[in-house]
Amino acid sequence: MDVNVNIKINDGIFSFVYPSFDEGSTWKVKAYPSGEIEHLGKKMRYLFWETLFYPNLNMGRGFIIKGEDCVDFFHDKLKMMNLNDCEICDFITYWCPKLVSYKFVKICFQFENFDDMCPLTVEPKPQNINRVFFAALPLDSPCDIEPQDLPRFNRDGFTVIEWGGTIVSTLNY
Repeated sequence: MDVNVNIKINDGIFSFVYPSFDEGSTWKVKAYPSGEIEHLGKKMRYLFWETLFYPNLNMGRGFIIKGEDCVDFFHDKLKMMNLNDCEICDFITYWCPKLVSYKFVKICFQFENFDDMCPLTVEPKPQNINRVFFAALPLDSPCDIEPQDLPRFNRDGFTVIEWGGTIVSTLNY
């Protein structure tokens, strides 16, 4: 199926995109039931974008983990949210090398406010757009935080999965 994927960044700029956008901030791809996508004849598992921006993050609820426990933490939470093994592997191999050396990390998943910061439009409209974005705040010692309730995503029908995150400075939070 032919699909247009558009991502907008409010208060920021794209620092890297792969593959390159076709026009504006839109990719034109073919999507297959297997989850594979095709862009200009190249088959791939995902589209990649990265930005420089100063997001308005909600850090009030979440989890405190030891950096060395990030693999088990993300594996358990992402599995609970209904990501598949390949998506979990891609997430962990991208993010955990960046987090494992911290003594402690405050992890706060962003849902509604991420949709406001970085609106995603997909045409034709999928039955489900499931977006996982977290903010990580490195800490020297643990602190109390109210645990965050996490959704279990529906994957019935045409479903888009997006994941990402940011490591924030203690100067900002």
